[in-house]
Amino acid sequence: MTELISPNARKWLNTISYAEGTWDESKGAPTYDVTFGYQKINDLSGHPRRVVNSGGHSSAAAGAYQFMPSTWDGVQRSLGLPNFGPEAQDIAALNLIRARGVDPDTAPIDRENLSKLSPEWASLPTKNEVSYYPNQTAKPSNALIKFASTF
Repeated sequence: MTELISPNARKWLNTISYAEGTWDESKGAPTYDVTFGYQKINDLSGHPRRVVNSGGHSSAAAGAYQFMPSTWDGVQRSLGLPNFGPEAQDIAALNLIRARGVDPDTAPIDRENLSKLSPEWASLPTKNEVSYYPNQTAKPSNALIKFASTF
């Protein structure tokens, strides 16, 4: 299952984690064992499928890149991923980035590419600097580009 992750692809993964609120500043790395609402996942053998109510929203999103169960099921099945562990989450997120027409190995983290990925991740802004999803909040592109520039 091992996939070599280029420095630029790692920058994309880190930036998505930061946008989704799963970036652990103290470790300088994504947090893979967390659900929406910051509840710990104790077993990464599969997606936890736990609906959490937090901040007026309900979601079953989980992992470093906040996969919804249906998204996870599709990418896990298509890639044959064995579990919900960190490596599988990274591979799945990179696959979703590519499926949206962005090459994580070479594409810059800029407004245009963030916008292309906004239908996949609610926290990434559209070209209008809002979330693709109503009643969701996107991080501003300039904040994401600034974060990415630290790598």
